[in-house]
Amino acid sequence: MGETPQKTKKKIEDSMGGVLFVDEAHNLYEGDKGIDYGKEALKELMVAMENNRGLFSVIMAGYPNEMENLFKADPGLKDRLSFKIHISDYNNEELWEIFNLFMKKEGIKYEDDLKESVMIKINELKNYYSNNNLPFANARSIRERIVESVKREWSNRLDKEGHLSNDDFNIKNHPITKTDIKNIKF
Repeated sequence: MGETPQKTKKKIEDSMGGVLFVDEAHNLYEGDKGIDYGKEALKELMVAMENNRGLFSVIMAGYPNEMENLFKADPGLKDRLSFKIHISDYNNEELWEIFNLFMKKEGIKYEDDLKESVMIKINELKNYYSNNNLPFANARSIRERIVESVKREWSNRLDKEGHLSNDDFNIKNHPITKTDIKNIKF
């Protein structure tokens, strides 16, 4: 503790005449979990918002339930934020496109008829998050839970088939298959 107020003030000063964007703002409130740096930062932000009205804008982003907990912990915060905008999760087609972008970025090929299998996994993933009362993180959830998992399944399959030990191994000759997708577990 000790540096948080100064660092927060510096960020606020840098935002004067513009916008201060606080991503995952719900992390500013950790409840009763010991030393609370977020509480110190929030205190500085509240003072700055009150004393510098109209000189800068604050946008706070976070998961809906967790943001409500933040607002309950400090009711004055809700009064200082003029607008609340809910941005819906991406739909399954958009999440499929995100999957595609991750694959292209890494140069990973997949079978042409993989879309249906990925869409099933996207639904399973959303259900997993919902059933476990976890916040769905859109692109991050796709990357961490589907893309990284399918890369592990794909690598395990290629290793079992003996492809990874070949000197002439070329990733482009071994696309991800429906089986690789189906083997993903949440």
